[in-house]
Amino acid sequence: MVKYNGILDYLIIKNNGQSVILLLDNHKLEEYCKHPAENVNSLLKDYLLNGKSTLLLEELYGDVAFKKLFNTKHLNIYDKFYEEHKNNKNVIAIDIRILFSKKENLKMLFDDNICNINSIDEIKKLITSVKNKNNLFRNHYEFLKADYERLMKLTNETFIDREELNIMYPWKIVTNENSEIQWSTFYSGILEMYTICQILLSDNKYVFNYLGAAHCATIFKLLTTYYGYDIKKNNNLMLNVVNTISYKKFESLGDMCSDFKI
Repeated sequence: MVKYNGILDYLIIKNNGQSVILLLDNHKLEEYCKHPAENVNSLLKDYLLNGKSTLLLEELYGDVAFKKLFNTKHLNIYDKFYEEHKNNKNVIAIDIRILFSKKENLKMLFDDNICNINSIDEIKKLITSVKNKNNLFRNHYEFLKADYERLMKLTNETFIDREELNIMYPWKIVTNENSEIQWSTFYSGILEMYTICQILLSDNKYVFNYLGAAHCATIFKLLTTYYGYDIKKNNNLMLNVVNTISYKKFESLGDMCSDFKI
């Protein structure tokens, strides 16, 4: 069986005949397969060429230039893959966080009025179209909006180390962390909400999500707990039966080397 560099592990969930595949990435790790292997982009390309797959990709959004936090071999190859295929309608760069790093832009996301920034207006239209069809997603969006309003009023700060990932967010709000960490969790929630929006919009048989392991864990938890998705492949983290998980637990998944089978 072929091994792939750039994947810690993968999860598969299913709903209405559609398979959602979550490929867990560790952006900073370069401990790859200890024997010949292909990079994750070759897996993505194989499924893209079958014409039945949607690819949802983190750390990218259209032609917006990200300030890269990581400069690892597998991500550099991945960036080139995106440049080659970004005009394919089934390749979707989902990391909208860069557009909303400015608070004035963030306000537009939760405002019902049409904004004057086309890229943000397009995102709002997509979100609205799913809200109008799916009450679960509407609740998801409204919960995130409520957390945004809470954070904008936040003045009290406490300072504790954050060692655990609350994989229930944004359905359960953590308020005993300093404001910077709460905002960081919120921005992750935006990315995860928009990823789920794109999953719900896809008519393809397969939806591949290549994101950081923590984002994959959250999306897995949300879709299986609240959206009714069935688990087809779990892993030893047993994400479906825990409410929090230590970041260190992801290290137990080993090197950035994984096989793949649907």
